[in-house]
This record gives sequence, C-alpha cells and structure tokens, in this order.
Amino acid sequence: FQIKYQSFLRGKMSQELKLTPQMLEIQRELSTAEGKCRLLEGTIQQLEANQRKAKFTLDEVANMEPDTKAFRPIGKMFLLTSTSEIKTDLDKSMKAYDEDIAKHKQLKEEAEKRKVEIANTLKEMMSKSQIFGHQQQKDE
Repeated sequence: FQIKYQSFLRGKMSQELKLTPQMLEIQRELSTAEGKCRLLEGTIQQLEANQRKAKFTLDEVANMEPDTKAFRPIGKMFLLTSTSEIKTDLDKSMKAYDEDIAKHKQLKEEAEKRKVEIANTLKEMMSKSQIFGHQQQKDE
C-alpha cells in the first residue's frame, strides 16, 4: 500500500488512504479464511488416519476365531470382550468417521469458496486503488 508522500505532506487525504483500512480488514478476513481452510484440512487428515487405524484393527479382528476373547482399550484400562463386540464398535466408529469426513470436506469446500471471494474482493479494491493513484498522479 503505497502512500504518496507529497500528498500526505500537503495534508490532502487521498482515496488511497481511505481505502487502506478497508483493505487491511479484508486482508485479515483472508488470513482468517486461509487459517480455517488449513485447520479443516488438518482435521480431515486426522479423521482419515483414525479411520485407517480402525480399518486395520477391524481386519485383524476379522481374522480371529469367532469365540476368541480380546482386550479392548477403555481409557487407561483394557477390558476382556468378545471379538463380535469389538467388530460392532469398530463398525460404528467407521460409520462415524465417514460422516465426519464428509461433513468436514463440505465445510472445507465452503471455506475455500469464501476464501476465493475474499481474495477477489481484495484484488478488485487494489486495482481500483491503483487506477485512482494513476489518475491522481496525472492530475498533479
């Protein structure tokens, strides 16, 4: 954001100076939108990693004999349960991960669209500011 030193010394308040706070606010919005997109991407990656882990565990439990007992983690403890209970819990977890991933992907798409809108608004304001700056230089 270029401020014309000569017009500033003369005490003239150019439109560039009036637009600067608006541009800074839009830049803050853009930065916030980018941060939200990164956060959602990280959340999606974490959910996908948890889903893969649950799938690997489900595959291993499926290879066990039906009457086999296995330990299931509960907080800091382990509980001896049947493999059918573990399979049921893992299936529920997989469905929940699918829903959460789909929801977060949709939120990310919306955030990406919003980010593009904000960036376009900022570019438009900057181009208007540059056009005004060139017109003001011609007038002087």
